Amino acid sequence: ALTSRLSEVVKVGDVEFLPFCIGSMRETRTFLIGRNPTASSLYRLNSRYSGYTNPTYIGQAPLSEVHAVEREVLVELMPLDEICTPAGDYPAPDYRSMDVEGAEFEILRGAERVLSTSVVWLESEMWFNPVYQDAATISTNLEHLSNKGFDTFKVEPINNYEGDALSYGMHGEGLTFAAEVSVHKRLEQVLAGADIDRNGTLLKLYKLALLAVLN
Repeated sequence: ALTSRLSEVVKVGDVEFLPFCIGSMRETRTFLIGRNPTASSLYRLNSRYSGYTNPTYIGQAPLSEVHAVEREVLVELMPLDEICTPAGDYPAPDYRSMDVEGAEFEILRGAERVLSTSVVWLESEMWFNPVYQDAATISTNLEHLSNKGFDTFKVEPINNYEGDALSYGMHGEGLTFAAEVSVHKRLEQVLAGADIDRNGTLLKLYKLALLAVLN
């Protein structure tokens, strides 16, 4: 398994890489390493979209080529709630950033406690269309986050894809498959803990205001 080779914490400058693959539960899954490494995922490309292309300055590449699987490895997944326990070595995050190629909902479901008690801001790439087979789309993710006390701050669409690889003639408008999404904990949710932990609540409010300004 790939995770058996990742047994130590790696530090690069101020950044610490932890030896965990995050999911919704403890389980062993197949991780698909793509020809384009940034397209590597727990999910396979939905064949419905294999012919769509993303026009670039160097030409057009169909998604079937971008997401072609070079090799498959086994990984051991763990939910974030088990990694960031109150008495554990790794503190729960107050800010989360995700770019996980379709696995967003799995990671959110494995972080129920972290989302409710710690996170005040989350940024993630999310998908309007089910580009990854059996993966959740942006509507499911945002509904889940709303139920956990978050409001949407910003949605920035990225990448237009065309239905066919056209060499000549006029190209269509295309489909926007994904977006960069920012959500924040609702103010009333943050203030709910003020009677129990005033200093902690003030710190969360400060972080929330700072992240809103930075975004």
